[in-house]
Amino acid sequence: MSRQSIFRTIYFLFFISVTIIAGYLLYLNIAKADPIVGENGDAKILDFGQNIGKKQLFVKIKEKGKGEIIIKKSFSTYCNYELSGFEITAKINPLLQLSENEKIIEVLGSVGIHGENRQYFILRPDLCPFPLAFVKSDQKVYNIFSDQPSFIVKDYNSDGFLDLAPEYRNYNKDPLHDGLRDIYLYDGSKKEFVFERSESYVQ
Repeated sequence: MSRQSIFRTIYFLFFISVTIIAGYLLYLNIAKADPIVGENGDAKILDFGQNIGKKQLFVKIKEKGKGEIIIKKSFSTYCNYELSGFEITAKINPLLQLSENEKIIEVLGSVGIHGENRQYFILRPDLCPFPLAFVKSDQKVYNIFSDQPSFIVKDYNSDGFLDLAPEYRNYNKDPLHDGLRDIYLYDGSKKEFVFERSESYVQ
C-alpha cells in the first residue's frame, strides 16, 4: 500500500471518529435537555470562580411545596436536590460571598401574603448542591422564613463568615412598627447557621 493510500485511510478513520463522537455528544445534549422551569421557576448562569467557574443553575416548583434545585455539572450531566418550604415560585439570587474562599447559592420565594422563604446551598467537590442547615433549640431545618419579609446578611461576630438574621413582626406589640430579629451565626466546620440570640427593633 502506498504512503498516499495510508494517509487517506488515516484521514478517513479520523473523520469517522470525530463524526461519531460529535453525534454522540449531540444525542446526549438532546436526550438530556436543560430542565424546563416554567413561570414558577428560574434559571441562571453563576460564576463560582476558582476551579469551578461558571455553572448553570435551575430551580423549579413541581407542585405546591415540592421543588428542586438542579446544577448542570457538564455538557450532559446534572445534580439535583429537593427544595423545602416553597409554595408556588422559587428564584435564584446572585451568589453570596460567604467567606473569602466560598460562595453560596441563595434561593428565595414568596410564602403566604407577604412572607418569604429562603434556602442556601454550597457546591460539594462533585459539584452537587449541599443545603446549609439552620439550628435552633436542637431543631435543624434547611430553610428559613421571614414574614416582613427581611433578611439581614452580614458578619455579626467578625469571624470572616457571613451570618444571617431573618426579621419578624412582633404581634405582641405593634406589628407594623415593632419587630424581632433572630441572629444565626455561621459555623464553617459544620456548614450550619446556628441560632445565637433574638433582639427587638423598631422600624
